[in-house]
Amino acid sequence: MRPHQAILKGELLDRILIKYMSPETNVWGEEKVERAIVFKLYTSCTVWELKSEVARMLSLTPKYLELEIPGKILLKEKQHGMSIQELGLRNNSIITAR
Repeated sequence: MRPHQAILKGELLDRILIKYMSPETNVWGEEKVERAIVFKLYTSCTVWELKSEVARMLSLTPKYLELEIPGKILLKEKQHGMSIQELGLRNNSIITAR
């Protein structure tokens, strides 16, 4: 179910950074390396749409992906229907994926 304001496209945000940790294998074993993906999305996009797209790019299931928005706020399942505009994200916002 989508909120009424999510029916229209809204404003385009073209610099949303998604940071995540990626395992990298080297000669001495495995270490974690921080990586980032730059996203373009509309403010009418829902949290679930963002989460499922990030999960697809990271080869994960959306159920096991946790997103943290600026302010150290962990997005919960009850917020999946909220739009990006309701979260208050702007260009150059950094979202952490775990």
